[in-house]
Amino acid sequence: MEPESLTAVQIIHGARGVEVPNGFLTVVFVAQWTGEPGTASLESMLRSGGRRRCT
Repeated sequence: MEPESLTAVQIIHGARGVEVPNGFLTVVFVAQWTGEPGTASLESMLRSGGRRRCT
């Protein structure tokens, strides 16, 4: 999946607090995607450094 196909649709920011000592940031994306869905095994993701692209 190419980065250009992603659009940020929601950003959630949590400030530092008792339950979240370092805060957090969550970004939700929507993508224009075509192709067949698939699942990559953890081993193949680790071998690729987590940069595997859907084709």
